Amino acid sequence: MLAVSCGGGATAARKFCNSRLVFTASRSFSHASRSFMQSTAYSAGPHLLNLEPQPGGAPPVQRSRWCNLGLWRDGCVEFAPACAALARALADAVDLGPSDSVLDVGVGYAEQALLWAEEFRVRDVLGVEPSAAHVVAARSLVDGRGLGGAVRVVRGEANHLPLEARRAFDVVLSLDSAYHFESRRDFIASAAELLKPGGRFGAVDILPCAHGRYGWRWAAQRLVAVACGIPAPNLHGAAAYVDALRDAGLGDVEVRRIEGDVFAPFAAYATRQRRRLAPFLSLASRCFLLCVGALFSFIGRHRLFCVVLITARRTRPEEEALRI
Repeated sequence: MLAVSCGGGATAARKFCNSRLVFTASRSFSHASRSFMQSTAYSAGPHLLNLEPQPGGAPPVQRSRWCNLGLWRDGCVEFAPACAALARALADAVDLGPSDSVLDVGVGYAEQALLWAEEFRVRDVLGVEPSAAHVVAARSLVDGRGLGGAVRVVRGEANHLPLEARRAFDVVLSLDSAYHFESRRDFIASAAELLKPGGRFGAVDILPCAHGRYGWRWAAQRLVAVACGIPAPNLHGAAAYVDALRDAGLGDVEVRRIEGDVFAPFAAYATRQRRRLAPFLSLASRCFLLCVGALFSFIGRHRLFCVVLITARRTRPEEEALRI
């Protein structure tokens, strides 16, 4: 999930758009992406967003552990249903079904893996997550739902997958997380190697929109990337994404843009969450939600980034022979 360490925004982007700060910031991409997974934003953000207000002035409660930006369609105004809708959209895009063995890279707290097991009846899901705390919490959630036989969560990096992931899968998915990987191209290559012939790849991902080099929007994209732990090699457009998929042996590539149903409504939710839970939140938590709302409103309004739903399929040997 794209979260932010509060330290700037639209004003900073405009002020420094052509200054040395942009280039200094660009050199810090790798460090930022490595530290992000252990940051306060990555651990505290989902908790604040998942809190649900209670009637009668009672303290809010957390009933879910979703950590994606959500798909805010059909009048959806709450976080958990929006996140579940995004997980379903990805599953529908790859035609997920009961015969599928799934690798989910960047599984977070495993809410989407559980949804795919419960609603799509997949054969099994192996979730890979870099955060040790998330792995512990995800395993507890899986056990609590009684789905330990269908969903497993292990600790590992996208580009250094654990031994448990070194087998063939029908589907490899990444829900709102691949932009954090170092790098996305390497992850795609690894994913393709793990797919069975005819297997499917699917991702909900974030890409920078095309703007003139060195303009203020270009600078703002890089400042946002530093704040949110997006490595510099991942700041490329859809064409480079498609090339990476094809270079890895994946075909039937489809790219759909969905940011119109993501950034602005997510920003509105973060703002509403801050206001309605203010009596129960610390100053730091209120500031965090303020930054999140302002940032994503700014991103959406100025079209800095786009959200894409990308699918592809590993070619079969007979298809490779025909191409030769």
